[in-house]
Order: sequence, then structure tokens, then C-alpha cells
Amino acid sequence: MEVDESDSDVEDLELKQYIDEIYQSRVGDYTKCKTYDIVPNTVASHPSGISSVAATKHMRWLYTGGEDGEIRKYDFINSINGQSLLTQVQKHYYVESVTQNAVFVSSWENDEYVPEEDDYLLEKYGKKKVALKGDETKKDDKTGSPPVKLSKKELKIEQEFNNEMQNQTEYLYRRKSPVYSLDIHSQAIFGLSGFKSGTINLWTLRHDEGTCHHSFREHTGIVSCLKLSADEKSFASGSWDKTVKIWDLNNGETIHTYTEHKTQISSLAYQPKNIAENDPVTDSPIFMRPTEDSLLLTTSADGKTYLWDKRSSTPARSLVLNDNKTPPWALSSCWSADGSIVYIGRRNSTVDEWDVKEGKLIRQLSLPKGSGPVYNVKCLPNSKQIICASNDNIRMWNLMENETVLDKEHILSNKLGVPQVSFIIIPGHHGGMISEIYIDPTCRFMITSSGNRGWEEKTTNICLFYTIKPIKN
Repeated sequence: MEVDESDSDVEDLELKQYIDEIYQSRVGDYTKCKTYDIVPNTVASHPSGISSVAATKHMRWLYTGGEDGEIRKYDFINSINGQSLLTQVQKHYYVESVTQNAVFVSSWENDEYVPEEDDYLLEKYGKKKVALKGDETKKDDKTGSPPVKLSKKELKIEQEFNNEMQNQTEYLYRRKSPVYSLDIHSQAIFGLSGFKSGTINLWTLRHDEGTCHHSFREHTGIVSCLKLSADEKSFASGSWDKTVKIWDLNNGETIHTYTEHKTQISSLAYQPKNIAENDPVTDSPIFMRPTEDSLLLTTSADGKTYLWDKRSSTPARSLVLNDNKTPPWALSSCWSADGSIVYIGRRNSTVDEWDVKEGKLIRQLSLPKGSGPVYNVKCLPNSKQIICASNDNIRMWNLMENETVLDKEHILSNKLGVPQVSFIIIPGHHGGMISEIYIDPTCRFMITSSGNRGWEEKTTNICLFYTIKPIKN
């Protein structure tokens, strides 16, 4: 099949113009607006829960990590532009504004390549040597015992074992794992995915997509969080083995290992900073973003949160209430747009607001009764709203209205209640755990996914794409 080069050039030019349009949008519209209008219009349905979401810098490609062990790639631009529409029957399952189906591109299995010394199949099938096919009465070589005729079940197991061995050349076996965490290079050159066993795989994305080039093996539990650094030469990982590690992508070795947490790591985030008005490469407007000297925010399931400076092995700041009544269980935390405040979502339907410089609790935001645990929080660039996902809905909170600040003694004693902050409900999700909220660098789009991340919560198995529009008045 011949390809008309002129048509290809036109498509590339249109794509470049579309990307430039996104990055040349006025920053002031999104950073100084009063509020936002966030509406879902596209859905990506999955056969299982979605534990992780990542995208390229210009939102050209979107990747999702499923609990079925598949990494899926979507054409985000064509999806949001409505290239594939839902049928009338499919529309009934979603809110009225969702009319488009995500454009699926490709997928590959999140396989862990297992060397012979870490063979799991021998544990599954047993280390007993069985007869080869066609020789059902072969003697045991070691004991010389009388021949034993194998049953049909044993023959079936043996055949599966032999087939698995034949399918592997470079490694002895492969095993499939849910994609508990995922992060992607800004230009889709490589990607990282976390495994149940504690392994982290480095995948190629631009060429030979889905090829594993290296496995990082130091964690001993589920790798629940992955985050590339600003220069994309290192990355941070958090695990259920209660440790946070900083890895060097040049040599594959760990730079730091933080052991302050006492329970599973649930969230990682680098501090955003205002480094320039325009991107030094594209000369396009940008929002505040992490830098090489940004602090690392880590949160564990017991609710404790620490800030780390990569030059030190001890926490730069501890955001922990020294009281037995500290609200337990936190699955998510995030920075404010300017990096001066940290928000922590709690199991008891509250969100903590912390001052980073002082290390003090400012206030707690209380969700309506029956909302369930706060699964995810994300701040918007105007610093006036945050996105808060709980079991019943996703809400956008207005932090500037009805401000009431209580000291921590009043909050812990609950004598005066908790300050109420107005919010609006963002349509789309309902009745499931929200595993990820991703907002693109220009704040034009938001992606949300539903998955349990290994926490055995109820999920809806959908990923929704939203458009964000600023409202000035």
C-alpha cells in the first residue's frame, strides 16, 4: 500500500498546529479565573479496574494500567475530538455529556521476566520430575522406581509446563502482573510500570513498543507509586514494603532509600515551582512545574506524610499530628499550584490542608456524611479549587468561600465541628474507587480512572476524559 507523502505532511502539520494551540493558550485564563467548568465527553471502558494513568507532555498519547495486567495506549487527541462515537445503547450507561469512545491504539502485557533462580512455575506445578509426552511409564532417573502411569490431569499439567518452556528463549518464564503504577516519558520514549512482586520494568514506547529493556528489583512488595523526576534522569518509587526509593536511570541503581514510613506507601508527588514565564524550549506558556531541586511528597496508608530533600536521608518536614486521634488511612496527597500547601485525603471523609513552610495544619475540609473515603485529591492552577474524589462522587471544592480556620485542638476535639467549604459535583463517576486523577500541564483536560490499586475496593472499570474551561466571572 502506497502512502501519499503530501497527505502525511498535512496530517503532521495539523497535529503540530493543534499542539501549538494548546500550549499557546493564555495562562492567565486558567491561573486567574474564578472557577472552572469541567465536563466529561469521552469514555475508555476496560474489562477490569484501572490502577494507573499516564500521558505524554502534549497529550498526544494516553496510557492506562489495568488490573488485568494490560498496558493500553490511546490516541488522546482523536479521542477528545470525537473520532469514535458511542452507540445509542452504549450512551445509556454514562452521563448525558459522554458521547465519544476513546480511540484505542495498542496494548501489551505487563509481564515480569523471571530468571531460573526465581522460577514460579516450578512452585505451581511442583518440583517433581514428570515423564515426557509419549513416555507415560518413564522411570524416575534418581530413584529407579518402577514405572508410574500418569493420569490425564498430570499429562495436561506436563504439557502446559513444556509449552511454557518452549515459548521462552532469553528468560525461563514470564508472569503477568496487575499494573499498580505507571509513568511515561514526556516524549513517549520509555515508560515505567510497577509489579505485585516489587519489580519495576523499563519499557520502550517509540520503537519496539512494549519491549522490556531493564527490570529494577529491590522492592519486596507491590510497587504502588512511580514518579519521574523533572529532568527524567531518575524516578521515585513507593511500595507496600514501606520504603520509598530514588533510582538513577543511567545505571539502574538506587540513589536513596527512605524508610521513615511504617505502612504501605500510597502517594508520591514532586513540588511544583515557578521557574519561568515561558517554556525555554518551545517558548510557550507553561504552568508551575517540578524542578530538579523540588521536594518529594510521600504519604503512607497510616496517614503520615513526609517531605524529602534528595540531598538528605531524613525528612525535611513531617506533616503528622502528634495525637492519637489523628485521622487514619490516607490514599492520596497533592501540592497546591504554587507548592506552598499540601492537601491530604483521609478515610474519614476529610481533607487536611497543611502549610509547608510552617509545618502546621491550617484546617480540615469535611465532605458530606456518607461520602465515603477520600480516594484522590488534585489541586487546580488557580489555587482556588481542588478536585476531591470519594466513593460517591468527584467534587470541585471552592477554597476561597466561607473560609474558617480552626486550630488543631478544636479539630481533634470536634467541639466546633469542621469548616464547611462550598463545592460542586463533577459528573461522570459514581459508586467506585477513583484510582487516579490526571490533569494535563495546560489544564485543558482531566482524566479520571476507577480501580482499586490492590486495596479491594469496588470499581466501575471506566476511564473518563474531561474538558476544562476557565470561568472568569
